[in-house]
Amino acid sequence: MRLRISTRCYTVTSKRKLTTGLQNRLSNVFIPPYIASRVDGGMVIPFFQAESRLGTRIASQTWVSASGTRNVIRKQLIVLTTSGIYHVLPLGLRVQEKIERIINITMASLCASKLSLSTLSSSKLWKQTGRWEKYGQELFRLTDRKSSEFCLCPTHEEEITNLIANEILSYRQLPLRLYQIGRKFRDEKRPRGGLLRGREFLMNDLYTFDASEAAAMQTYDAVQAAYYRLFKTIGVPFVVAEAESGNIGGDKSHEYHYLSSSIPEFGALLTIGGEDKVLVCERCNYAVNTERSSSPQCLQCGSQMHEKSAIEVGHTFHLGTRYSEALGAFVTAEDPSIRSAIQMGCHGIGVSRLVVAIADICRGSRGLCWPVSVAPWETVIVTAGQEEGAEQVWDLLKDYTDSVIDDRQKTLGWKLKDAEAVGYPVTVIVGHSKG
Repeated sequence: MRLRISTRCYTVTSKRKLTTGLQNRLSNVFIPPYIASRVDGGMVIPFFQAESRLGTRIASQTWVSASGTRNVIRKQLIVLTTSGIYHVLPLGLRVQEKIERIINITMASLCASKLSLSTLSSSKLWKQTGRWEKYGQELFRLTDRKSSEFCLCPTHEEEITNLIANEILSYRQLPLRLYQIGRKFRDEKRPRGGLLRGREFLMNDLYTFDASEAAAMQTYDAVQAAYYRLFKTIGVPFVVAEAESGNIGGDKSHEYHYLSSSIPEFGALLTIGGEDKVLVCERCNYAVNTERSSSPQCLQCGSQMHEKSAIEVGHTFHLGTRYSEALGAFVTAEDPSIRSAIQMGCHGIGVSRLVVAIADICRGSRGLCWPVSVAPWETVIVTAGQEEGAEQVWDLLKDYTDSVIDDRQKTLGWKLKDAEAVGYPVTVIVGHSKG
């Protein structure tokens, strides 16, 4: 959406400089260069350069739809440093931090306490749960100078359960809900899809602990409701599908998916389109992962199910006592002579994965179309040199919207194309009105 605001024309010098005022300015933001290519009926569409001056490849490509139409996304979000490992650039980091803010608010609604667990985990814990061998080659393993074995955590069930086993002794200390937003590592055989399937990624983990299975089921339902609110807040349509628990284990599991068109890989930097397949009933909205059920009939209403490509962005698991029994996390009941294993749940949201998934879903023929909730900035103020007028508009908007001034020494037309490619929800044009 564009808004035009008339103001007097002010002259500015052409020399670029860092500005230390209170206003957010794009001239102060590191944004890699790009080159322009004329395609699709003469429309000028921006591309990133394949290589920067630092020698790193820019993680940006054109997306090619099934119909052959090029939807070119100016990806100023991530930079590939080596296979499966990326640096997050300033615009991408702003999107990521806004997602984290929504997660923190959601976790607070669940009365969950935030903590930070160590990335390094001892092999002793993983061997106790049987996952040291079961995880296979995807687990990054290392040995210290004393020949002690460790791993870089792809998930933290072992560490959180060991912590609780040493600190929680009575049912009176339950229920308990703990969460973190931290880095995970997985030695992917074939890293692909940018941050969709990388070797290092950012996750939100929520771990829940209850004294009984009935209480654990109530907690599971509360987490599902909170996740529903979270994804509604982000504003991208999603489906909730019944799923298998996989390596984590447990007997109840749901996945949260963004439905995506099936779009082929372009250039091996970004795999666009869904990695998962889900069956969706258009009549009652029931959904199930094809790994759990391949029945063409809806299990709830009997209608025809339709297979969709999807990107998994969240998952909830009821673990039961799998980890608590293995690692000795027991609590006493009202009768001190009775001890029972803690009922656990683990729930995750792919934070860095969400950045790429939202970009994949929210795109058009001219660039990205960020939801207001996670856009790098909600509003960009574009001007052809009237810097003082742009500052006045920024001051007017600062209490109502997250704004940035595009004060770079470029033409108005260039800035408007750039704003469209980046995908700011609102563009405000400040200029002189001849009328």
